[in-house]
Parts: sequence; structure tokens; C-alpha cells
Amino acid sequence: MQEPAPAKISAGSIDKKYDWYQNPTFVFISYKVSSPEVSQETEVTFEDAAVIITYKDQTIRLELSDQIVPGQSVKQATAKKIELKLKKSLENVNWMGVEKGGEAKLLATAIPTTGVEVKPSYPTSSKNKKNWDTIDKEIKKQEAEDKPEGDSALNALFKQIYERADENTRRAMIKSYQTSGGTVLSTNWDEVAAKDYEGKDRPDAPDGQ
Repeated sequence: MQEPAPAKISAGSIDKKYDWYQNPTFVFISYKVSSPEVSQETEVTFEDAAVIITYKDQTIRLELSDQIVPGQSVKQATAKKIELKLKKSLENVNWMGVEKGGEAKLLATAIPTTGVEVKPSYPTSSKNKKNWDTIDKEIKKQEAEDKPEGDSALNALFKQIYERADENTRRAMIKSYQTSGGTVLSTNWDEVAAKDYEGKDRPDAPDGQ
């Protein structure tokens, strides 16, 4: 079954649907627009608990689920979007929804940020999407920080190769490593099958042993 084509934005208008995500300090909201001119000419008014977006005869009023700091909130215009950066009045408080009267909002206990890394949370947007690019960067950063070293790194590498290998590669790894006393590790079964690491093909001991 063919999926329906995405709905087009009417010429000279702003799509009423929006994407959003947040970090401990700001809420980010983006609206798609029909042209760069719409993005540039749209006016945005920030209030304590509302945002008013106006382009010609189109007005979108967004009643917010929590308060913001208008003077530290800004609009950014791109060719295809209007992006709003809203400064939270209360930092370290997660918004579970943007609009007042929408999804229930869970207030998290404010956590002192000194010396503590507070990671952004990325709830679903109004179109049930997430900012996967940002999440992916956070995951890769954590993996890099947890990177093993020395023997742990070597063991992790062996395990990774073994888990991804086919049956012959695993047989080659086990035989070469065990029969050579841990001095040879090969993944080529055609080569290892004919070797006698305990006899004529026994490798020389490392220097100093």
C-alpha cells in the first residue's frame, strides 16, 4: 500500500503543526513555512505564558504550559522554518507539553547544575517525532567516554569480532589462540586448519621470555 504524500503548506502561510524539544534552560519550537519570505516577514511576540506568531492575516497564538522570560526568548528565520528559542522561567524543569491544557506537565525537582551534567530531554513533537540527531550525538559521546583501555579494550575487541564472525572464523580464532598459548589469533580457518601451533608451527616466545 502506497503511503500518502506529505501535506503541502499553502502558499504564503505557516504550518500550524510544530516540532519541539528542550534542554534544562530552553524550549525550542520550529514551524515550517511555505517560503523564505514568510519566514523573514513573520512577527513573533513573546509574553510571559504565550507566544503570538503573525504573518499578514494569519495569527497563531500559543498558550504555553509554563512561563518563559520574554526578553531572553528569540526568533530565528531560515529558508524553510521559523525557529523559536524560549527561555524557561524555571530552569531544570521539564515540560511534558508545550501548550497549556494539552499533555500533562510533570515538574521535575530543580537540580543544582554546578559540577553536575544535566542532559537535555527530548519529548515527542506535535507530530510525534524526536530530535534523533541530537540524541545520537549524546549516545556517541557517552560511548567515547566509556571507551575501555589496555587489556579491557583488547578483550572487548576480541569479543566484538567473535560475536560478528561466521562459524569458520570462530573455529579459527579458538584453535589459533588456545593451541598457541595465546600468542596467535587468526580468523582464517583455511590457514589455521593446517597449522600445528603445539608442534612444528609453534611460534617463538616473545623477547625476554
